[in-house]
Amino acid sequence: MLYLPQLPLKPSLQRHLAKAQAKIDALPTYRDRVYAAKTAWQTKKKKKAQRSAFERIERTLQMASPYCHYCEAVPGTAIEHIYPRGFFPNQTFRWSNYVWSCFTCNTTCKGAQFQLFETADGHTHQPLLKNYRFEAPHNEDTVFLHPRQDDPLSYWALDLETGHWVPKAPKGTRAHARAVYTCAVLRLNERPRLVASRRQAIADYQRLLAHYLLLLAAPTDARIRAQLPHKGPRFQRHPLQAQASLAALALQRRILGQPHPSVWRSLQRQQPALFEQSPEALDW
Repeated sequence: MLYLPQLPLKPSLQRHLAKAQAKIDALPTYRDRVYAAKTAWQTKKKKKAQRSAFERIERTLQMASPYCHYCEAVPGTAIEHIYPRGFFPNQTFRWSNYVWSCFTCNTTCKGAQFQLFETADGHTHQPLLKNYRFEAPHNEDTVFLHPRQDDPLSYWALDLETGHWVPKAPKGTRAHARAVYTCAVLRLNERPRLVASRRQAIADYQRLLAHYLLLLAAPTDARIRAQLPHKGPRFQRHPLQAQASLAALALQRRILGQPHPSVWRSLQRQQPALFEQSPEALDW
């Protein structure tokens, strides 16, 4: 799960969302707001201006990462509400409630699953269940990690051997409950292909970083060409070190464009020895 603390949105798009949300918030009853939220979301691209605004909102989310912000393994396909709009109509058009999600995470895994802590300082929590009395949730104290506010890597660590996410906090704490619940809802450790993809990402990041170090330490034409396969004769007339710098930049872009960005952040935190020869990579 990606940590997305600051995702700037253009003021015009903020106003577009605020206007749509204000129409829902102005309705007198919770029931009215739930139904209005459902209709408004289904028709959010009905008009040309609405479609244009939401396409730009979606592109802004994709700029953070084109991969699903939950599993990080495959490209996202749609906006996902962290707080489900069916329970929280007041969050339907809140920019801070959006992430970019793949179909599996959005629909098959999370869906409308959501739990709240019963008290502000307690550890017990309960699920939200659909009811036809339309009673608003008693609070917004979410058990599910909120990637726009909570850094998942503060709650769990990556087991570099198994590729599993492991809770950091001891059992019986709110932090442990949140880590376990979020991981279970998204099935981050229970999807074999996803775990295998994460293990492959660990190997890929380590390999690319090794290539980067080798290129900087001992640049050769063959190593440069491996990263810049289309460099022509004019480019080859530049000093070897200049070519190597461009090839290293290309490698950096490859690293930052890989799936599972949180794996890269985990390596930075958990294996500092990998970065002793390239401390600048700790800031990537």
